[in-house]
Amino acid sequence: MRSPKSPYRVEIGYVKPLEGLGSASSYTGETIDQVLAYASNEVAANRTAAYIKVMHNEDTYPKFNWVVVGTSKMDANGNLEQPLATNNEPRHVIGRRVAQLRNEAGMTQAKLAELTGMRQAHIARIEAGRYSVGIDILAKIANALDCTVDIIKNPPK
Repeated sequence: MRSPKSPYRVEIGYVKPLEGLGSASSYTGETIDQVLAYASNEVAANRTAAYIKVMHNEDTYPKFNWVVVGTSKMDANGNLEQPLATNNEPRHVIGRRVAQLRNEAGMTQAKLAELTGMRQAHIARIEAGRYSVGIDILAKIANALDCTVDIIKNPPK
């Protein structure tokens, strides 16, 4: 099943090409669990070892910016051999928050890059969670967005 409007996509790579499928196939869905279920069913039905790559569209349809959420391997029964990383890792959470604040400020990535002295591509990597920002860069971004960097939710008493 493929829907261009679905926010998640799973790519299944086969060790040996399958007749009618080739060396990879992909499915889209509304959640990570849904695309993992497609992958599991596909691998179990074909009894072939595979890798899977789950991606999330960080843009809004009709634009696409597929970002890898995680990769894993599946056994011949369609079970994950190792846990799949999710996009709730700190760099993804920070990236989504930076993008949200930038959008709320009505600012483009290019403008934020200009204000921080960084390249637009660097801002894009941060927002997509592909780059783990240090405190100095985070402070520059917060300053440009007229925000603060709060790293402690509940300070000790």
